[in-house]
Amino acid sequence: MNRSIRIPLIALAAAIALATTLVPPAHSAVNCANPQGTGEARACEKAAQGANELRRFIERTQSIYQLSPRDFRVGQ
Repeated sequence: MNRSIRIPLIALAAAIALATTLVPPAHSAVNCANPQGTGEARACEKAAQGANELRRFIERTQSIYQLSPRDFRVGQ
């Protein structure tokens, strides 16, 4: 393989490998005992009021806080 092609390909492969190992998981369960920010704290308050309140809150603020109903355990 030509050296002028090999070096950029190696650099690209290394960058992809590094990027995939450093990306945090997209969704993790929220700990309402210790919320990590305003959005999670407000969502935990809504979750305590019920699943419908939580769903409405998440729908209204999805673009701001990027939360998902799957991140919360309601009624368990």
